[in-house]
Amino acid sequence: MLSGCVAYPTTRTYFKPDLNDGQLTPSMGCGYHTTRDDAVEKIVGDVTLTVMPEYVSGANLKITLLIRAKSKAGALLPENVFVSSSIFSSKLYPVDITVIEQESSGSIDHFSQWYTLVFPVSVDGIEAFELTIPWNNSSTSTQEDGLLNFSFEKVEVADFYYNSINC
Repeated sequence: MLSGCVAYPTTRTYFKPDLNDGQLTPSMGCGYHTTRDDAVEKIVGDVTLTVMPEYVSGANLKITLLIRAKSKAGALLPENVFVSSSIFSSKLYPVDITVIEQESSGSIDHFSQWYTLVFPVSVDGIEAFELTIPWNNSSTSTQEDGLLNFSFEKVEVADFYYNSINC
C-alpha cells in the first residue's frame, strides 16, 4: 500500500466568496485549511449551483460553475454569464468556454454539468468582482428565474496547505 502526505505553512491569495450569496463550500477535497471554503453553493429549485473562481497570478480570471440536478434541467447559456467590477468600464463576457457533462448512472444519482469560463481580464488587477448568471430553470416557478449574483473579494491569508495521494 502506498501512502504519502505533504503539509506546509503558506500564504494564499484567492477570491473569497460573500457569505450572503449562499452556502460556502470547498472547491477541492484536500488543499488549503484556513481558506478551505473558497466556493459558494446555491440551491435554486431542484438544482444545486456551485461557483468556484480561480486565482492564478498572471492568468486571466477563470470561474468554474458546477450544476447538479436529478435530470438535465435549467437553462444556462454560458455566453450570457458576465462579470462586473468597479475597474471595468463595462460587463465582461467569457472569451473561452469549456463544458463537461456527466449523466446519472449507477451510483451517481444526478446529472452534472461543469462550465469553465475564462474572462478577458488578468486576476492581478482585480480586487473584487460580481458574477451574474442569467438563470431559467424550467422545472421551477418563474419566481426563481432571473439573475443570480455572486460577489467575490481578493484576499491574502496565512494558511496551511495539505495534500495526499489519497485525495
